[in-house]
Amino acid sequence: MSASAARALPFFAPLLLTAAQLVACSGAETGPVDWHVSQYRGAERRWIPETEFEFTPPTPSRMVILEVSQYPDIAPTDAQRKAAEAWIRAGYEAARRNGWFDYEKAAAAGFRLIFQDKTHYANEEFFLDDVQLDPNRPEVLMYYNTAKGQKLAGYMFYVENRGDRGVQRSGPLSVWHYHWWPKTFCMLKGLLPVGIPDESGRCERGQPHDTSPEMIHLWLIEHPQGRFATNMSIPQKLFVNLVKKREAKEAMRSGDPDA
Repeated sequence: MSASAARALPFFAPLLLTAAQLVACSGAETGPVDWHVSQYRGAERRWIPETEFEFTPPTPSRMVILEVSQYPDIAPTDAQRKAAEAWIRAGYEAARRNGWFDYEKAAAAGFRLIFQDKTHYANEEFFLDDVQLDPNRPEVLMYYNTAKGQKLAGYMFYVENRGDRGVQRSGPLSVWHYHWWPKTFCMLKGLLPVGIPDESGRCERGQPHDTSPEMIHLWLIEHPQGRFATNMSIPQKLFVNLVKKREAKEAMRSGDPDA
């Protein structure tokens, strides 16, 4: 592994889950293999064994996004597809039940815009609990601004601790990712950016890191790259149309989700 690879993966040392445990968590019928990495460049992935991966470091104006998976170029099983569908349904139900389709209700529940971000709204209480992958206690809600106000796009879930690996509960469908930034952030619990270090490199809150922990999206719109897509760059017109499609479908099935 190159020196840059070692720098980008300071938190990947403890791989505590066995293959059998991962299969049990994900509902997989096909067992996982060694961890693979793909540097994010759009919809196409090029999976390389993590031990052989050569990183392209971030530039001063551009971060690096790295996707990770134990299911490189493997088709999902029926069980994994069903697990994905169940998680998506749970996401819709939790958003309706908690009122998160209404941005003001989410704000009242403690979701605040992440430091130097425009889309991700974090709940510090949920970051600090010991609950993972639960749509009722998501670490982050994603909202996009539209002419009709902030519209919920979906969730972003984090691992519990910096250094943990994300459980692929839907096998190859649920690819996790992490960020390697061109600058250092102060991170609460090593997870949530809350500021930047002072001139001496110290943080008033959190600890300094230039990489994020692993995270995964769960989209409540029909993202063109899938419901767990890493890509956040959705054209405004497309996003509005996807929200309209969702709202029409929800209205027909169980009433207006924004109500």
